[in-house]
Amino acid sequence: YEKAEKLLRLMGVKEEKAIRNLLGYEDNTAGRIMTSEFVSLPATATVGDAIEAIRELDEDFESIYYVYTTDVEGALTGVLSMLSLRTLIVADHDATLGQLAYRDLVYVSPDEDQEDVTDEMTKYDLVAIPVCDENRHILGIVTFDDAMDVIAEEHQEDLQIAGVGSGDS
Repeated sequence: YEKAEKLLRLMGVKEEKAIRNLLGYEDNTAGRIMTSEFVSLPATATVGDAIEAIRELDEDFESIYYVYTTDVEGALTGVLSMLSLRTLIVADHDATLGQLAYRDLVYVSPDEDQEDVTDEMTKYDLVAIPVCDENRHILGIVTFDDAMDVIAEEHQEDLQIAGVGSGDS
């Protein structure tokens, strides 16, 4: 605990706050493995607004898989895939994100078991899944990288339960 506190104090305020927030969730849950770096804009924002928001992101910002849209209360309303930028590039610059967004949404709660999260991502072939509170406000996202870490961790646990060591074939 003391080492963790020292490390947290050495971080920037923004990073410390984000990590303390994640530590507030139970182990092995979506809340614990999510990242708070994601792009979310009002559904009324235009394509031009989205492109500008993406341009203004820090260089070290994690990969952008999706742009999430929200209503006036901040609740998740839709998603645009950034895996195919074509949607934004060919769209009218004044079109709203709400007009382009996919509305059949998949999201998880922060208390959902991390294995169930990876199952959902696999089921729907997602590279990231939003983590939302009971009012559908986005708290963070679980990325494909995080899901792969969970799958590897769970696989290792299964091997240990089966009595197979890492050196066994």
